[in-house]
Amino acid sequence: MSSTFLPTLPLQFSYPLLFAVLLVAGMLGGEMARAARLPRILGYVVVGMVFAPLANAMSMEPIIDVGRVFGSRDHRTGVMRSSMAADST
Repeated sequence: MSSTFLPTLPLQFSYPLLFAVLLVAGMLGGEMARAARLPRILGYVVVGMVFAPLANAMSMEPIIDVGRVFGSRDHRTGVMRSSMAADST
């Protein structure tokens, strides 16, 4: 039996699939908080705190950079640059 049909490791997920997983996880976290008679925002925060290290470990830098609103990060120094400051120079 050939193993060519199995996915290669590490698994590579598409960005829309990852977004859908995060969205569903956030909704479930909000509903679980609501069931515990807590504000939904607490569920969203807890899910974000759980998934942030996982997203970092999965090397989601490209999708984070695309979604960045206020500026870009210099990957060598880790310093945020404002998009307005970059335009003025």
